[in-house]
Amino acid sequence: DYILPGSVGKNTLVVLSSYSGTTEEVLHCAQLAKEKSALVTGFCVGGPLSEWFKKEGLPHHVFNEDSNPSKQPRMGFGYTFGSFLGILLALDLLRSESKDQLLAHVRQEISSISEVEKRFDVSVQT
Repeated sequence: DYILPGSVGKNTLVVLSSYSGTTEEVLHCAQLAKEKSALVTGFCVGGPLSEWFKKEGLPHHVFNEDSNPSKQPRMGFGYTFGSFLGILLALDLLRSESKDQLLAHVRQEISSISEVEKRFDVSVQT
């Protein structure tokens, strides 16, 4: 949406996510988060959001979409997931496991995707 929750303030972490970096609502919320003195970070492939982060001197991640030849955001979920996971790890907000254990678990889950595809692929008979 074009607004942030009323509870956003100086002790709130706002994570801005726009695959292209051009999403109007995200750009508007970026400015609102700054006005509320929130802690701000985020990720995108570039565009105005990346420029805003640079101008404001805020930590952020700009990913390279080489592994997404379609350039479609819905096909770039791994970039979004990985970027958000990286932010949480960098902020040490995942306290239930060590970083190594968490990354090993993520790798294990990713490796199981091919098994899921075999069961639910469009070529599987009903």
